[in-house]
This record gives sequence, structure tokens and C-alpha cells, in this order.
Amino acid sequence: MISVYARFDDLSSDKISKTTGTVTTDLPWNSGKTGTDGQVYMVGIEFAPVKGIQITPNFRYATPSSDAKNAGALAVSTLNVNLGINF
Repeated sequence: MISVYARFDDLSSDKISKTTGTVTTDLPWNSGKTGTDGQVYMVGIEFAPVKGIQITPNFRYATPSSDAKNAGALAVSTLNVNLGINF
């Protein structure tokens, strides 16, 4: 069995207000910490060479939102292989 899949996530966090003196600014709650706002793309193939074993190589690309980029977040590309064993 062979399956192909693709996924797209548009990630955004709630905004909070930060007050410094008399100036109030709306900022993403997490852009200064992890830069997790943005888009994530994933494509992969899942195959089962024998019953009970699944191998899933996949490629993921995460691009930060403009607020997260301003906080220092970078785009990340990863190549992963997941292994599933059922017994």
C-alpha cells in the first residue's frame, strides 16, 4: 500500500497588548519567544512494505509570519522519516 499526502497549516496566535509608559502596542503573544506564527507546508509518502510496518518519509517547510520574522524567526526546512510498527 502506498499513500501520498499533503498538508498546509496557517498558524496565528492571539494578540496581546503591551503597555510601556503611555504607549500601548499590540504584539503576537509568542513572536519574541519562538516565532511559531506563519505557514507550514508538508508533503510525504506513506508505504507499508510488510503488514504491520509503515514508513513515511516527508518534507516540511515552515515560513514565519512578518511579525515573527521581525522577532528573529527564520524559515525552516526539514526532511523526516517516521516509522510505525504495529504488533
